[in-house]
Amino acid sequence: MEDKKNPNDKGLRLLLIGPNILMWVLFLGLLLWFGLHLEEIKENNRLIVYLILLGALLFVSIFGAFRNWLWIKEGKM
Repeated sequence: MEDKKNPNDKGLRLLLIGPNILMWVLFLGLLLWFGLHLEEIKENNRLIVYLILLGALLFVSIFGAFRNWLWIKEGKM
C-alpha cells in the first residue's frame, strides 16, 4: 500500500502557520518600538524608512494569513 500523507495533518498546519504567526509578532513588536521611539526617528529623518518597513511587514503578514486561509478552505492544509 502507498503511504499517503494526510493533507489535514496538524503538524503540517503548524509548520506552515508558524512563520505567519511570527511575522505578526514581529510586526506588532516593531510597531510598538516605532511608537515608543517616534520622536528620535523623526529627529534622524528615518520616518519614511520605518514606515516602508512596517508596510512591508504588514503586507507579508496579511498575504501569508490569506494564503493559509485559502489553503485550509481548499483542503490543502
